[in-house]
Amino acid sequence: MTGKTLLHPTKRSVVWIRTQDDVEIVRNAGAPLYPWRPLHPADAKMDGMEDGSRSKELAMGCIKLTTRYLCRHEGWELGQVEEILDEHVNPSHPTFMVKVGETFPSGKVPLTKQVPLEDVLLANPARFDGVPDMCRLSELSAPCLLHNLVVRFRAGLIYTYTGPLLISINPFQPISGLYDDVTMCSYRGSNVSEREPHVFAVAESALQSLFRDKLDQSIVISGESGAGKTEAAKSIMRYLAFWNTESSDRGGGEGISDGGGGEKSMERVFLQTNPLTEAFGNAKTIRNDNSSRFGKFIRINLNKGHKICEAYIEHYLLEKSRVTHQAEGERNYHIFYQLCAGAGEDMLRALKLSTAGKHKFTRQGKCLTIPGVDDAADFRTTKEALASVGIHSTALEGIWRILAGIIHLGDIEFGALKDGSGTMDDGAEDLACLVLGLEPAAARTALCQRKIKAGLEVLQVGGW
Repeated sequence: MTGKTLLHPTKRSVVWIRTQDDVEIVRNAGAPLYPWRPLHPADAKMDGMEDGSRSKELAMGCIKLTTRYLCRHEGWELGQVEEILDEHVNPSHPTFMVKVGETFPSGKVPLTKQVPLEDVLLANPARFDGVPDMCRLSELSAPCLLHNLVVRFRAGLIYTYTGPLLISINPFQPISGLYDDVTMCSYRGSNVSEREPHVFAVAESALQSLFRDKLDQSIVISGESGAGKTEAAKSIMRYLAFWNTESSDRGGGEGISDGGGGEKSMERVFLQTNPLTEAFGNAKTIRNDNSSRFGKFIRINLNKGHKICEAYIEHYLLEKSRVTHQAEGERNYHIFYQLCAGAGEDMLRALKLSTAGKHKFTRQGKCLTIPGVDDAADFRTTKEALASVGIHSTALEGIWRILAGIIHLGDIEFGALKDGSGTMDDGAEDLACLVLGLEPAAARTALCQRKIKAGLEVLQVGGW
């Protein structure tokens, strides 16, 4: 996509023009209100807004969009061609007089801008506004695609197709009924091409292709931080588990032994992996309160009865540096805060832990909590998930000790000696060794003395 069109706009054509003005999005009347999203300045004095509060009915005027392309921000504004200049002098490169901003009922003065050809793109007819599949658009420039996404978003439709691709826009708030059981039932076994775009439709399409073609299917979820990749993956897993439950109810489901004489359903174990990967692999960043700090590949196997029989999760590129350092406003991995907040007094005493604010690895970012998140409740969920996937009590105790040991290692204060070795605070070192079951002398040597390999010989630098 070059951002240019082969056809020149004609007089009265509706066009997008590149603009350097402040870029705002003005929503239509009756659209869902998101309080933190800006209004256009022209709407500041509408009827019913004398006190500065937001009205439930917003003006629909020229929509401005911004795109980030090649590290450059571009603004686009909708307008109408009033006159074509230099059409006879330079027909291949005319200049256009474009009128913008006249539709605001709040009294904005109409503006006419002189715009060169390279800054003008044809807009789609109004009948194409909000189409579910953007392959149906006659003009496919960046502002045309973004405008269609905005129109759908204003109507509460966060999903849009572009051929086989599904584009989602994170609403940053729950949408009632979007992912409930009724919605899942409506997509199961349906002709997804006739349904509204949805992440459930992608999962259903993959299942239908798998059963029909007998070929492996892949679903790739990508996007920038905070785009909603984690929630999309969870929604697809929920749909697959729901599909598996419905199949099991009709054909007799399979279960997994929990090691204690009981049996757990495959779909329950499958879904319990979500809180585990989030606890040990997600953290709060400046842009996202639940950012996955790793990549993952989930492989799901179905048997001949079309029921889930196996599932594997492979992870890669874990951000290990976050364990030892967090920028201001960010947190370490969720599990460390869950452990400090959710472990009982006896467990905290056994692990020699205090609150998250008392340990270096959890207080560096000066952000101990996340609004709306209960770390103690999440810790209980994490423990239940660990038990559900077959982690027994002995292994659980080892996990808690390793986590506590990492926290204590972060509290050790190191110093440097002239011989290249180091010193460290005995108090925090003793706690770490006690929790991890290490010999203090061996731990001190490993942490404070360097080893240099010279040929086939390994030399230890420094000594006590």
